[in-house]
Amino acid sequence: MDKMMATIEKHNMIERGNCIIVGFSGGPDSLAMLHALSRLRDELSIKIVAVHVNHMLRGKLADADEEYVKGFCKEFDIPCHTFRVDVEQFASENNMSFEEAGRKVRYDKFNEIFSHYSADRIAIAHNKNDVVETFLINLMRGAGIDGLSSIDYMRDDIIIRPILDVARDEVEKYCEKYELNPRIDHTNNENHYLRNKIRNRVLPMMNEAFEQSCGDAIDKTVQLMKIEKDYWLVKQKKLFEELCTYNDEVIKISTQKFCELHLAEQQQLLRYAIKTLSGSLYNIGFDVIQRIIDLERVGAIATINANYMARLSSTDLYLFPVNHIKNPDLQNDNAFTLYQTVVPISQMSKMELNDYKVALDFDKIKGKLYTRNRKAGDRFVPLGMKGHKKIKDYFIDEKVPFLKRETIRLVCDEEKIVWVENMRISDLVKITPDTKNIIIISFQELVELN
Repeated sequence: MDKMMATIEKHNMIERGNCIIVGFSGGPDSLAMLHALSRLRDELSIKIVAVHVNHMLRGKLADADEEYVKGFCKEFDIPCHTFRVDVEQFASENNMSFEEAGRKVRYDKFNEIFSHYSADRIAIAHNKNDVVETFLINLMRGAGIDGLSSIDYMRDDIIIRPILDVARDEVEKYCEKYELNPRIDHTNNENHYLRNKIRNRVLPMMNEAFEQSCGDAIDKTVQLMKIEKDYWLVKQKKLFEELCTYNDEVIKISTQKFCELHLAEQQQLLRYAIKTLSGSLYNIGFDVIQRIIDLERVGAIATINANYMARLSSTDLYLFPVNHIKNPDLQNDNAFTLYQTVVPISQMSKMELNDYKVALDFDKIKGKLYTRNRKAGDRFVPLGMKGHKKIKDYFIDEKVPFLKRETIRLVCDEEKIVWVENMRISDLVKITPDTKNIIIISFQELVELN
């Protein structure tokens, strides 16, 4: 109780009057935490609500866990919500491991009840041993400061871990003292999962080899990493504000300024930017960050994950959702009104021409005009040139940001591109001394000057 209260107070986890959603499996950790929080209800004026998710992986044993949870909550007058989710099926349908799927399902249900009660915090029963195990898992994945700082005391100002400074043996002694009789998941003793292997085999071997409790030494390293992480959080935010713009789900980073940063600053800025964009750094490891840093060629792309990507332009590095470059409106040829009027060349002076309203030789237009977005391999003859040029190369030469390229409309006749919106007409339809009739086109209404 003393350790838990010290952790709560040090990290400002709970305020008077808070509603706390508690993840409750029925195992020793969550049972001890829920029992301890229930003892604090009056002292802290808090409301606690338990949530249990039956993963349906252990048959009757899982059902017995669920019944135990219901009985305990009824005895201690704690509101309880239970859910049954076939995690094996969920994992298969979503191409996830059991562990990843179970975590996703649990947090989805926690958040559902969190919203239902308009709660303030979600309490998760990770303990000190979990911190050590997570450190070792992340170490072997090649993690940086974020991974080596292991499990956060608080996340997103919602997730709290009140017993993170309490060791597993202390949890077990607490359960014995109050005769809580927790449910024991015997699969924890099996070495099918990586965490179990570390708990049951790796750590005991380390303790024997170093002739000491390696958990305590690792925990000191974790605490140092947490201090480093806190420093970088401040630094990351400052770098982001100085180098980045964030609009319409797109983060743009000045490549000139980015290249002037130390490699450590580049890595940390990208991590902050990705988390800002996607809301998470889950599965964003060293390789992902390095792929982005290694981009050199203009137009080069690096995949961040299934939903986000990075792309290098001549002046900026862009991070954005994969579907952002798709503009469905531009797939429809009739999505925009193209205003057009045909007049004799003698009346051209009455039309106020500019980048948004252009004049073409009407007799050089083949068939009807229509609009579309660019396609791979598009070419046209820019005004003043004799040969064809790829639209892609034209945009690069004109330093058009690559995301904007997907929004620029092309006006075409039945044979060719005649105008790149607001930029350049084709030399093939330019006005010459032989021109007799002109067609004025614009995406704005045409007004004839008096």
